[in-house]
Amino acid sequence: MRVTYKLLSSSFLYNLDRNRLDLFELQTQIATSRRINRPSDDPAGVGRLLRLRSLVKRIEGYQSNIDEAEDWMSTTEGALREIWEIFSDVRTTLLRAADDSMDAQSRKALAYRVEQLLESLLQIANSQKEGRHIFGGTETQTTPYTASYEAIEEFTATYNTAVPLAHTQIEQGSLTVTDGSTTYREGVDYTVDYEKGTITVLSSGSMADGAAYQVDYRTQGISSVRENPEGISGKIYRAVGEGLTMQANITGPEVFGGEPDAFQVLIQTRDLLVRDDGGGIRALIIKVDILLGRLDSHLADLGTRIERMEATRQLLDRERLNAQGLLDAIEGTDIAQAIVELQRQEAIYRAALQLGSRVVQPSLVDFLEL
Repeated sequence: MRVTYKLLSSSFLYNLDRNRLDLFELQTQIATSRRINRPSDDPAGVGRLLRLRSLVKRIEGYQSNIDEAEDWMSTTEGALREIWEIFSDVRTTLLRAADDSMDAQSRKALAYRVEQLLESLLQIANSQKEGRHIFGGTETQTTPYTASYEAIEEFTATYNTAVPLAHTQIEQGSLTVTDGSTTYREGVDYTVDYEKGTITVLSSGSMADGAAYQVDYRTQGISSVRENPEGISGKIYRAVGEGLTMQANITGPEVFGGEPDAFQVLIQTRDLLVRDDGGGIRALIIKVDILLGRLDSHLADLGTRIERMEATRQLLDRERLNAQGLLDAIEGTDIAQAIVELQRQEAIYRAALQLGSRVVQPSLVDFLEL
């Protein structure tokens, strides 16, 4: 076989290009710290890499959900403890007021304190975490509870006898009495004790004894607390593992609703204190104890959930560490070994250049022979 300068030159350039490609790949591996930078580097390894990267991404999603849920539950726990403190304060107030030696003026002063606690309870019920209401169920963008200062109710007339209405501390002049067709006049047909919330039908007036009438009025304090009509009972779940979800919230009705209703207990406490009703005050202590027991149960349940979340987080941390280790083993580069190999390839490349300069020295005659 005749070896021409053209063949010799082509072979030399081909081998030199391959050497340069090896240098480029080694430099890329060292720069990226990855052995696999494109599918052709390791077709079998690429498939495993994709599966492992997908697993790591799912684990990171679960970890993010746990972070969010734990943050939400920690905020909820803080709110529940504040509510517990409110009702502990109310219980102490009721025990003081239940003493028959306490006079009406002292009980009225306690009623003012309970009204403040009621406003605080409403504020906690509407607590937000990053713009979302924690007791709003799935309706986190809507205020879950709204205070009302108006009341509409019916009462049965008893001549010359004070009939207690549902609330005390009625706004002066805000009360109206009707039977559906006639509106009756204060001072002529009835009198009102606006402080204690009682109405007395006068026998000298035009109202009938034993008849039912509707009364509308406004109160100085909160008369009732209404839930968001869109509903606040929705439970929020977060995926924290393969096929595993956990509830992240406690709904408003679970905390404030049911029997007894938390808001109504405070409203009743305030009104009984204003009316100087010792018997009614003593009866409310049982309801407050029920509410405190309910709060204890919610706090215990929340603590258990947080512990489960933390245990799941630790498991996910281990899974992510294992998956990341496999990823590094498949695509990672042994930097020290790669540098040694790079130096070896550079030496080969320099030797090839020197050899080429000696062997391939074409002249005009050489090209004419080609």
